[in-house]
Amino acid sequence: MKIGVSLGISSREPIQHTVEVIQNAEALGFDSAWIADCQLSMKDCFSALTLCAVNTSNILLGTGVTNPITRHPTTIANSFTALKELSGDRAVIGIGTGWTA
Repeated sequence: MKIGVSLGISSREPIQHTVEVIQNAEALGFDSAWIADCQLSMKDCFSALTLCAVNTSNILLGTGVTNPITRHPTTIANSFTALKELSGDRAVIGIGTGWTA
């Protein structure tokens, strides 16, 4: 069984707190960490995932979910490519319409 953690980062929460949560999840043996992509009410998921990527070594990192209607597909591809490179190929992209579409 694989177990992951899913987070959203409110506008008032420091991104560093999310990094610490994901570092702890990795230390506890979680397999994956997913950060919600909601441009209106949460901080940027790709920035947070990139910071998590350079501060972890094993945990799989993903968007949960990225909406190609509210975020342009070329922007998604560009952000994901950088995340994949910086994470050492530990990045996964969740794509869907989400509840804000």
